[in-house]
Amino acid sequence: VGSTNLLPDTCKSISTDDFIESCNKYAEQIVNDVDVIVALVNANRSDQNGLADSMPNVDFIITSGSTNMSRSNSPQKKDGPYIYSCGKQGKYLLSLSVDIKDNSAPFVDVSAAEKKINSANKRFERLQKKDPEKSLDEIYKDQENGLKLINLMS
Repeated sequence: VGSTNLLPDTCKSISTDDFIESCNKYAEQIVNDVDVIVALVNANRSDQNGLADSMPNVDFIITSGSTNMSRSNSPQKKDGPYIYSCGKQGKYLLSLSVDIKDNSAPFVDVSAAEKKINSANKRFERLQKKDPEKSLDEIYKDQENGLKLINLMS
């Protein structure tokens, strides 16, 4: 479902409705016929505030019209809908992978957790490079701060 409130003033032959109400109207019409509803919303950043609360039948909201891009650690509303932004004018590619295991369960965004795990693994690899033959505890046994970091990450 696509909607916008960014029509230029020169578009006199197009009539418009409220972009959130329109999105909800069409989402409500198809909710029982589809597995996933994605709203494509082109709106100013200020008009994007509260979209997750305003679109209860939508699973994902992809926004444009703002220079901000979403990051994997961006806070999301619990149980969605999840909001992602690909920046102004669609200059950036946004990839969304969805793995549906239970149609009746809500979606869970695991991006932030995956990013933290990948980051911790990279740090462990860098720490291990000092001596690949020894355990991290052995390598850093005389370095209290190093051991604290290792224990904190594990």
